[in-house]
Amino acid sequence: MNSKGKENNQLTNNLAQLKFNKNTQGDVVLDPEKLEEICFLSSQLQSLQEKYQLLDELCDQDLIPQEGLPVTSDDDERCARLADAHGFDGNVFRNLLLPSLSEEASLRAISKNVRQRINMIPRIIASIEEQNTRSASEYSKPKSPAEWSKHFDCSWDTLKKRFDCGKIRVIKLSTKSYRIHKDDL
Repeated sequence: MNSKGKENNQLTNNLAQLKFNKNTQGDVVLDPEKLEEICFLSSQLQSLQEKYQLLDELCDQDLIPQEGLPVTSDDDERCARLADAHGFDGNVFRNLLLPSLSEEASLRAISKNVRQRINMIPRIIASIEEQNTRSASEYSKPKSPAEWSKHFDCSWDTLKKRFDCGKIRVIKLSTKSYRIHKDDL
């Protein structure tokens, strides 16, 4: 094998042997933004579950602002936008309930809305994780320098130079799957 062939194999092996942080399952690295969304939704879920337990002790005056119109908090709006972005009904998180004349009907409507939120948040989290797993599976480890070049639509020399300079970030997705950030090329 000539020196260029050895060099190409060495670079391919270097790309393949980089070690990076793994998530709890050990197979997929979550994007930091997605991880932040999941943490936020988990905290919202916990908060909603605590509110739902206290709901029986509350009355209409505790739940509806004095102005008479419900107000959507920033956290609720963020949940609504995440729900909309992942194909769910974000209006569940927006306070669209108007105060009714009977206290019992209003409490039932609010209780139903909180239950819907509690049921929807785990589905949103699962959707985020599924999208991340699906996008991770799209990146598989090419076997040769030619495949690396073809996969990222650039010459092998360009790929090699940028890797040597540290301009290419490689993330190990599993024992057999790697990803190079395309914006680094």
